[in-house]
Amino acid sequence: MTERSQPAFEKRDVGAGRILLFGAAVTAGLIVSFAFVGWIVHAFQPAPSRGRGEVREGIRLQVDPAGERRRLQEKAAARLAGYGWTDASAGRVHIPIERAMDLLAERGWPDETADKPKEGGP
Repeated sequence: MTERSQPAFEKRDVGAGRILLFGAAVTAGLIVSFAFVGWIVHAFQPAPSRGRGEVREGIRLQVDPAGERRRLQEKAAARLAGYGWTDASAGRVHIPIERAMDLLAERGWPDETADKPKEGGP
């Protein structure tokens, strides 16, 4: 067997001073980064506006958005399911969707009876 003339481990360890110096550099970098971010946040903050406590006329928050939406949907559903005048002077009415579909199935589309364009262009 051959004897080894060199030891089987690292003779030179990393110095504690270098580890501490690296840790200090990382800490200093973090401090500078946090300070920079804090400055950026403060520098770009919008200026406080005057009259923040005033209530503007015409701008209101919804007190009950779900209820208002439900009432709007009920109103729309009632209009879609009922009869009524759209323009009384012109004789136009609105009818339920099902009835309109039945009438279209019976009578066909209104433009089917219109004159077809002449051959040869406009």
